[in-house]
Amino acid sequence: MALLSGPTPTDSGGARAGATGYAPGTGVLPIQLGTPVADNATGAGGQKSAPIIAQTTLSGTATGSASATIMAAGELRVALEPSQLFQEGFDTSTLDITNRWLAPVASGGGVAANNQLTSTQLGTGTTANGYSYLESAVSFPPVNPGWLLFYTGVNIPFPILVNQYFFWGLGTSPGSPTAAAPLTNACGFEVTTAGKMVCVTYQSGTRVAVQDLSLSTGNGKQPQDNAVHKYFIYYKGDNIYWCIDGIDNVVGYTLTGAPGPDVNILPIKFTAIAGSVAPASSGVLQVNTVNLADTGGNNIQISDGTYPWRQATVDAGGNLQVKVSGGNDITLIPSAAFTTTQTTADQTNNGGRGVRVVLNVTSAGTGSVTLAIQAKDVASGTYAAQLTGVAVTTNSTNVYVVYPGLTVAANSVASDVLPHTWRVVVTANNANSMTYSLGASMLT
Repeated sequence: MALLSGPTPTDSGGARAGATGYAPGTGVLPIQLGTPVADNATGAGGQKSAPIIAQTTLSGTATGSASATIMAAGELRVALEPSQLFQEGFDTSTLDITNRWLAPVASGGGVAANNQLTSTQLGTGTTANGYSYLESAVSFPPVNPGWLLFYTGVNIPFPILVNQYFFWGLGTSPGSPTAAAPLTNACGFEVTTAGKMVCVTYQSGTRVAVQDLSLSTGNGKQPQDNAVHKYFIYYKGDNIYWCIDGIDNVVGYTLTGAPGPDVNILPIKFTAIAGSVAPASSGVLQVNTVNLADTGGNNIQISDGTYPWRQATVDAGGNLQVKVSGGNDITLIPSAAFTTTQTTADQTNNGGRGVRVVLNVTSAGTGSVTLAIQAKDVASGTYAAQLTGVAVTTNSTNVYVVYPGLTVAANSVASDVLPHTWRVVVTANNANSMTYSLGASMLT
């Protein structure tokens, strides 16, 4: 059992800050809002707290001054391990652009994300303003009051050459990103063209440097080698924490929404860009693993076992939205010339509520046809029309809809539920040739 995640602010000497406010320094998780007091005694803000070492009912070894907190209502503050929303270990040599990622984007000499077994690599290229980025197929909404926990393991060059820019975290890109304007709305770690690592956000294109991590002008937390390092971001719109190589090593944070992105629903993003002056060599951002989790457990519902961000939806009426198995679109009759009545095979409705049928006539000639959507009675095997159109005699696209709750329109819209077994009949009203096709879309 883990304590509530959230870094504890410290003063410049590393001591815990009291309830009166936060001070910069080396933060650790979990957060504690006041100085620990005796068990069942009231501390700052009505909070009751006690050092772990005094809690004989808690097992395990306390580290340093780590402590548990008890709220005024007598509840011990704890947190479960976060639940997984997204995971990519690059276990094959092919990037999954069907389920996890959009197709990699690269232009102007940038090197597109290219999977190697166990990693993918993006390159700045050696042409000024060349760029490359990789973006998840899904954008993830905040889970307040919980956190989105972003974690990745990446390698970057060391020493870092000038005129190479890198970013990893959550974010969106402009149409043609540059090192000067690389992102639109974002939150993550970046390495500037001067080689400095920064905890950063972007607000509709405006950069907000939250914490300089460089040795020369920052807090010195920037890794000084080219080994893989772990980067964590605890993210919600009004509070963000950046950590390196462990969730207890907080290297930067925001305490209000003011420095955060203007748009908080963001995809996972990795970016490599060449500066306005061409770099001497292509800078490579190597991504070894990517994970996104939810500390609030919001995906503990009907979710896909492999891709848990795919979740069931229930509408305002309490109806579970179900996609028809095998796809929503059906070709009932391919385009051809017909002189006789055409009857489709029986169609199976695997959970849809209705259907939209399109009769597209491309060569009417002197022919005439009338369409009917028919429901099959399972007991007798007979068919009854749910919707019958008017005679079609011209080149035209004709739409017929059966769906419950719609406003009825004679010969084109029926307010009815599509049964499990149904078919369409296109009756030839004369023997003259007519060319048409027939398609359908299942409606859930």
